[in-house]
Amino acid sequence: MSPPSALHRLTLLFLLCLLSAAAKASAPDLLQSASNNNINGLDEAGLDLHFEYYADTERAYPADRVADLLARGEAGGEQGLVNIIWEPVDVSENSGVNAGYTLTPQWYRFRISNPGDSLEHGIVQVAYAWLDEVDFIDIRGDKGSGHLSTGRRKPFSSRWIDHPHFLYPVTLAPGESTTVYLRVATRGALQFALKLWEPEAFFQQTVTEAKVHFFYFGALAFMITITLAYALLLREKVYLYYALTTFGFLTFFMSIRGFTFQHILSESPYLNGLLLLVSMPFLAIFAAQFSRTFLDTRAHSRRLDLALRIVIGLAVLDLVGAFILSYQISILLSTFLAAPLFLMLFIAGPIRWAQGSRPAIIYTLGWSLLSIGLVTTTLHKHGVIPNTFMATYALQIGSGIETLILTLVLAARVYREREDKIVAQNKLLTEEKQRREAQQQLIHHAIHDPVTGLPNRERLVMRLSELAQAPENTLYHVVSIVFNRYHDIVHTLGQDNADELINRVALGLNRRAQSLRGAIAIEEGADRTYYVASLGADTLAMIVISAEDPAHRQTYIDFINRTARPDNYLGFLLELDPVFGLYSVDSRHLEPAKAIRNSRIAKDAAIRLGKRYGFYSRRYDRYTEERLTILTELRLALETGVLQLYYQPKVIMRDGRLVTTGVEALLRWEHPERGMIAPEIFIPLAEQTDVIHQLTLWVITNAADDLTRFRLLQRDLSMAINISPRNLLTKGLDAHLQSTLLARSLSFESIILELTETSVMDSEREGLLTLDRLRELGFPLSIDDFGTGYSSLAYLQKMPLSEVKIDKSLIKEVCTSRSSQIIVKAAIDMSHSLGYTVVAEGIEQQAQLDLLISMGCDCMQGFFIATPMPAEQLFGWLQQDSEKLRPLGD
Repeated sequence: MSPPSALHRLTLLFLLCLLSAAAKASAPDLLQSASNNNINGLDEAGLDLHFEYYADTERAYPADRVADLLARGEAGGEQGLVNIIWEPVDVSENSGVNAGYTLTPQWYRFRISNPGDSLEHGIVQVAYAWLDEVDFIDIRGDKGSGHLSTGRRKPFSSRWIDHPHFLYPVTLAPGESTTVYLRVATRGALQFALKLWEPEAFFQQTVTEAKVHFFYFGALAFMITITLAYALLLREKVYLYYALTTFGFLTFFMSIRGFTFQHILSESPYLNGLLLLVSMPFLAIFAAQFSRTFLDTRAHSRRLDLALRIVIGLAVLDLVGAFILSYQISILLSTFLAAPLFLMLFIAGPIRWAQGSRPAIIYTLGWSLLSIGLVTTTLHKHGVIPNTFMATYALQIGSGIETLILTLVLAARVYREREDKIVAQNKLLTEEKQRREAQQQLIHHAIHDPVTGLPNRERLVMRLSELAQAPENTLYHVVSIVFNRYHDIVHTLGQDNADELINRVALGLNRRAQSLRGAIAIEEGADRTYYVASLGADTLAMIVISAEDPAHRQTYIDFINRTARPDNYLGFLLELDPVFGLYSVDSRHLEPAKAIRNSRIAKDAAIRLGKRYGFYSRRYDRYTEERLTILTELRLALETGVLQLYYQPKVIMRDGRLVTTGVEALLRWEHPERGMIAPEIFIPLAEQTDVIHQLTLWVITNAADDLTRFRLLQRDLSMAINISPRNLLTKGLDAHLQSTLLARSLSFESIILELTETSVMDSEREGLLTLDRLRELGFPLSIDDFGTGYSSLAYLQKMPLSEVKIDKSLIKEVCTSRSSQIIVKAAIDMSHSLGYTVVAEGIEQQAQLDLLISMGCDCMQGFFIATPMPAEQLFGWLQQDSEKLRPLGD
């Protein structure tokens, strides 16, 4: 059953219960016939009731005095009331008394007679619980027969019967009659219904009314409990405010109907009155607060929200007034403030309804019924509406229906919120599932290569970290595999085909690795175990356990050879030329990043050495941390002037003696902590950055300065300066050379620019253009380390060269190796035929010097002739070189 249908059915059931209870409660009243001052309350008993009243505006007739006068005799009693003019009550128009808010005591007189022939009992009921003073005086014949003084301001024990209303028993013999004087005074509303009951009918009516009231109070208590449960479970203030509002209704109606005084505060009339005064503003405060929250006026209607807050403020003042003002003033304030307060709550619904709030529709319906009941009750309290069941219980009926409707709406709201939460939770679960799947995909992509699907470097690092934490100590080989022909295939077949080929090779390598003894799984998936990881487009990696068993090592070699076999792809038999680099490390010292790095260093070393595989060695490592530190310190050395130039003389044979004709400038760096650092350490590092350009310019400048000083000795020396291939690609080299030499009046022919054979052969087109410009300017160009590179004289013939320097590796064995002699002799002869000057470097023995001179070598250089020396030391050497060098044959 959906919430709306439940709401309609329960509301209808509640209304039927109330109407049924009203019909039962009003049945005895139908026995009263209104005709000319006669209320025939007991038709079958024949009791007659004549009803008159007198307003004691002067308060001249207190109840005790009148009772005393009446007790002395009818004449004496009447003597006390002789001047009173009694006025009849027209019961045909008014079934009860309603004088409104008045402080004037009211006297009522009626006569009851028993014309029958049997003893009759009756109960006179003053049907209202909030009368301060109620006195019954019963006069029979010449003497008074009874006086009952009670009222709200007296303890409940003063009542004749345990009933919220005021009752007086009457017993008449056959033919007997009595006159009852009733005095009523109150500071509140003076209103009541005066009824004469046959006892059995009265008690039946009392039971029926009690059932109706306690059904109503029980329903409110149940709604309060349910709403409080919602408030505690859902942690929402709207339910708490509504529970307190309903509690305000419950307290107010139990108090106004006298049940609180009857059952709870029977001996505390003051507290009973205070409870009534407090319950009304308490109800208004939380009803307004509930309306603000339920209608969400703070967010959608600022003016309405301000009005409701003003309502709350007025109700708070009324609440405070209950403790400090008199009862009469407080009850008047509560009565007069109730209508405006509830009117504001009534119009709040339509205002929010007009603004498009759907909850405001039900709110308006419920509060309309309550407002109708409130207006009816207010008019009834002021005497405008007569005492009828609907008038008396209008507010109670309206509040009951309003409470039921809003409680069911809140219950439906809980149902909807529960459904919304379930939907929201399902949505959150779905989103969470999708988020986790997305995270898993991101994690998968983060640790896998997009082309091959293999674990990538990050996953390999994770696996190595796991192995490093293993309790047992194991020696591992971390293997890098690079495919040298990958870029050739990319340029030939395209990137997509190259990736597809690598993917096939990688997956095949992974399959073969499963049966490789000692291979370590990098990742174990649900459908596949990966033994191979991807380190890039052309590089894979593996982890294997090191073994000393020769058969085991042979298995590795067979695996490498199998991987090196050509692969048939697109009808081509393609060689990828794989090279393996291995780094051996035990698990106690395993550092994942370092292990991967060193395996790649081993791979690079194997490529340089032309091998299929190679093991890591520190001597192959050109990228150590020390070298990085050296590069940083080299920049600082350039700025602080720590670098030095050393010069090594170059000699020729002239007139039977060796004469110095030039020097080679060699860069030296004496580190304050490391000592002398060899050029082969820091020069390659400088060539990897722009530091080499700064070094070259520094060498040119300082070498030119020293050459100027050397020429003061009247020596026509040349200065050889080494040039890096990177210098040829840097703009400004030729301009710097020109400006430096012109500023010192040095000729361009005095500076020989030396380049290695390999650098010249590998120079790009821009570098060759730079060489052409330098040669056109007049700078001699020299090929250094000739014989260690391509050794293609046909290619060198096209270069703008002036000099060839035979490498010391050939000179070292020229005296002991016949083949070396042939090569050196051929190089000298062919260079001469091309017009090049030949320089032999690395001469360390006299025999080598003599042999090279005999072969026709033009110029010699080496430790046997002179070691590299600073400029100051070279000055002295130049002055004595003729004495130190011996001629051929000496």
